Amino acid sequence: IPSIPFSSTRKIGVLLLDFDPLTTHHEAIIESALGSGVLDKLVLVASDTLPGLLHTPLLARQNILHEQFRSDPRVVTFFAHSMKITTWGWEASIVAKLRCNGYFTVSVFLWEDYQDPTKQERLLTSVPGDAYLILHGSEVEPSEIPEADPKTAKPVLKHPFSPPPRAADVRGFLQSHPELYSDRRLLQCGEAELALSPVVRKYIYDTKLYYRWPTTGNMTDGLRNIVGTGLATLLGRDWPLSEEARHRAVVKLGELGC
Repeated sequence: IPSIPFSSTRKIGVLLLDFDPLTTHHEAIIESALGSGVLDKLVLVASDTLPGLLHTPLLARQNILHEQFRSDPRVVTFFAHSMKITTWGWEASIVAKLRCNGYFTVSVFLWEDYQDPTKQERLLTSVPGDAYLILHGSEVEPSEIPEADPKTAKPVLKHPFSPPPRAADVRGFLQSHPELYSDRRLLQCGEAELALSPVVRKYIYDTKLYYRWPTTGNMTDGLRNIVGTGLATLLGRDWPLSEEARHRAVVKLGELGC
């Protein structure tokens, strides 16, 4: 690892991924970044790197991260309790806040994302760290990765890692198998079948995230899925609703035919 000027006790990484959902492969990315020898702590930020795609609500994704890593002192998470965090540019404000507190910030990117022109500019703008840590697969020669970013001239550090499968594939599996929610298979199927940790499975099971509601009337699968996900999140155990408000929401859910 090249020598770069920062305090040995004030190095903090910022990892920006969609985490939709948080898979065991994402967890391996986090362990790889922490095992690189570069970072003391790692901040996890769930975000949409490709605007316009339908994803799980950002609040739900931050809460999943918080549930999984809140007891790990090396990992910093946010318990999402306000829609304010969805404001455009909030990721960059995290980096600015860390700098104000005296940290040397290191943006953590997967090589496949860093070299993708459709993602690169958004990533470098959203997480403008003082240096970059690139996690790359074994098929990539380290010499292919520049020692400094050609646009920002910031130093680039490298660490090998096997890129994960797409989280969208896991999300699609959950959406196309509603029986996982009815007979608790979601909590029991093997990791080879579903690459989710027990904590994440329980959160998804409790909140019914990714559940595909059956089509009735003139409601399409897509619309019903959006309505169902929103109401499931509303009824989640972490949402501060009174019992009366929960009951009214359940009645409304029934009226919608869900």
